[in-house]
Amino acid sequence: MHRDIKPENVMRRPDGIAKVLDFGLAKLHDLTSSDPALTPLHSRVGHIAGTAHYLSPEQVLGRPAGPQADLFAVGVLLYELSTGVRPFDGPTDGAVFDAILHTAPHPPARFRPELSAGLGNLILRLLEKDADVRFQSAEDLRAALAGLGRGSQGSQPSVTEPIPRPVRGTGLWPMLGATAGAAAVAAFVTWLVFRPTAPQPRAVPISFELQSHELGEDLFPSLSPDGKQFVFASERNGNLDIYLRRAGGAVTVNLTVDHKGADTTPAFSRDGARIAFRSERGGGGLFVMEATGENPRRIARRGYYPSWGPGNVQIAASTFDFSSPSRRRHGSQILIADVATGQERLLPGTTDAIQPAWSPHGQRIAYWGLVDNTSRRDLFTIPADGSGPPLAVTTDAALD
Repeated sequence: MHRDIKPENVMRRPDGIAKVLDFGLAKLHDLTSSDPALTPLHSRVGHIAGTAHYLSPEQVLGRPAGPQADLFAVGVLLYELSTGVRPFDGPTDGAVFDAILHTAPHPPARFRPELSAGLGNLILRLLEKDADVRFQSAEDLRAALAGLGRGSQGSQPSVTEPIPRPVRGTGLWPMLGATAGAAAVAAFVTWLVFRPTAPQPRAVPISFELQSHELGEDLFPSLSPDGKQFVFASERNGNLDIYLRRAGGAVTVNLTVDHKGADTTPAFSRDGARIAFRSERGGGGLFVMEATGENPRRIARRGYYPSWGPGNVQIAASTFDFSSPSRRRHGSQILIADVATGQERLLPGTTDAIQPAWSPHGQRIAYWGLVDNTSRRDLFTIPADGSGPPLAVTTDAALD
């Protein structure tokens, strides 16, 4: 068993040959041997060998792991190779492990519709939670892939039916043979996925980087349109203020240091020149200031959670605040305020609307709220001009 199959450990040479690298975690595996070094591998709690995103369910649970664990990792690798995204992801290792154990990955065709159904089904079979349902050897997988390759010239064999498992010996040579099989699988799929076709849009990889490190809560971040800086609210100096920081930078600037009233929920305008925010100064309301913190002025005497509309001429806001999504009552509406004149109007058709977000094209506004006569909280969108009723985006028991 290799125990660390992942993209970083499968390299494609310029001539198309794929090589499996880094055998630092590899172990011999033999179900029939009495030698402890060859028996099924266990993972001690807190000492899981491998990389979080590529561990099989049995490895995550610390149970005996066989060659099917490596094939699960191959499935994760093929899923990424085919779609550009990971089948199991999350902000922490714990979240990743929970997804591996309990979440079914989306069909690969959701991200690349042109992907063949046969290849998609094959990948999903590799990602089965139950090791007995997966392919049982690299040879089985290679045979199924070869069948897919022939499918374009004739009938395509099913990859959901069990494939007869050839008789194999034990010891070092079968392990090397299985590794060679894994290399052949990687080379074949590289050709299968990246053979010349019409250009297709590719998914953009997502990464995460911590942007603030000081003590205290940093709340309600808003990224500038060019992505170079962001604003947020924080009480780090004893008063709730609006702070500006360059993305990736180390210097934080307090934009509302001269005002004692609580300032919160900042939102960059679509041109990045101004910031809307809620402030309790002078009786409270919605305010707008320059992106440098200069020239703050009130545009409405009520409103929370501002969101800029197209052309930066209007702002949408909630009429009521909340402290927790799970502890609030019906009643908030969407307020539309004119930035220049301060004229206010309520958007008709909503019974409860919190934290509005104006769409990029400006035609709709998204929000969440309580559903009538229930305790359910769902997402909705509504025409920004009030010309139609709300459309439910979610209708489930989860708190959205």
